[in-house]
Amino acid sequence: MATLSIFKSPDGRAAFKDVYDRSLGRWPVALETLFVPTRFGRTHVLASGPRDAPPLLLVPGMTGTAAMWAPNIAALSRDHRVYLPELVGDLGWSEVEQPLRNRDDGATWFREVMDGLKVESAVVGGLSLGGWLGLNLALKEPSRVRGLVLMAPAGGFVELGMQFILHVFPCMFFPYRPVIDWALRWMCAPGNTPPRDFAELFTVAMKHGRLQVRVRPDRFPEEELRRLRVPTLLLVGEKEVICGGSALLERARQLVPGIQAELVPGAAHLLSGERPELVNASIVRFLEALARPIVAA
Repeated sequence: MATLSIFKSPDGRAAFKDVYDRSLGRWPVALETLFVPTRFGRTHVLASGPRDAPPLLLVPGMTGTAAMWAPNIAALSRDHRVYLPELVGDLGWSEVEQPLRNRDDGATWFREVMDGLKVESAVVGGLSLGGWLGLNLALKEPSRVRGLVLMAPAGGFVELGMQFILHVFPCMFFPYRPVIDWALRWMCAPGNTPPRDFAELFTVAMKHGRLQVRVRPDRFPEEELRRLRVPTLLLVGEKEVICGGSALLERARQLVPGIQAELVPGAAHLLSGERPELVNASIVRFLEALARPIVAA
C-alpha cells in the first residue's frame, strides 16, 4: 500500500527534519528512535529510560510530535521506560498508509504499537487527542492498560468544541507567522509561552505539512465511562480553552469512580509544557502510587 506523505514537498520535509533534529539535540536524557509496523503504517517512537523499567506510553496532541515531551522526559524516565509514539497521519515521522477513521482504528493502532514494542500492558495516555486515544484503549481493552495519564483530553468526557479547529486550521491555510503566533498564544494561559521546541516544530509543520488524521475525538457514552475501573490521573489547566477546565473535572469525577482529577494552576491546553514542574510531580506521584503493593485490610 502506498504511503501518504504529510509533507507538501521534498524541501518542506528537509526543513521539518532540520528543526526536528535540532530539537532532539536538546533532549535531556539518553534517547532511542524506533519504528513499529502497524496496519496503518510504520509508527515512529522515541524511547527513554531503563529498558527493564515499567513501561509508560504517552501520545502527543494533534499537531504535536513526540518532541513536545522534552520538558517532561527527564522526570518521567527515571523509573520508567517511556515510549512516545507519533500518531500515523499526524505531524512527525510516522508513515501513514491508511488513516485512522474511528474509535476501533484508534484502539487497534494503539494495541499494535504496544505489540510491536513487546509491551503487554502499560500506563498509557497523553495530551489532548493523545489522551483521548489512551482513554479509548482503556475502555475497549482494559487488560492492556495498568493506568491512565490524561492531560486535557480532547473529547472523551465532554463534546469537543470548535475552538481548536477555528484556531489551528487557519494556520494550515495561512501559514504566516502572525497567524501561527496567534494560535500558539491561544493554547497557553495568559503570560505563558509555548515550549521552544513545540513552537518551532509547530511553525515549520504548519508551513510544510498536511494532516492525514481522520479520527474525531468524540465524547464517549456515559455508560462506558461509568464502567471504567483503570486507575486514572486527569490533569487539566485552570485556563483550559478546548474542553473546559473545572467543568471537565467535575464531569469526570461524576462518571469515573476513584478518578484522581487535578486542576493545574497557571496553565491552559499546553499544560505539560507550560507548567512542567507541576505536571511532572503529579504524574510521578501517580506512578509511584501504582507501583506500591496493595496491602490487604
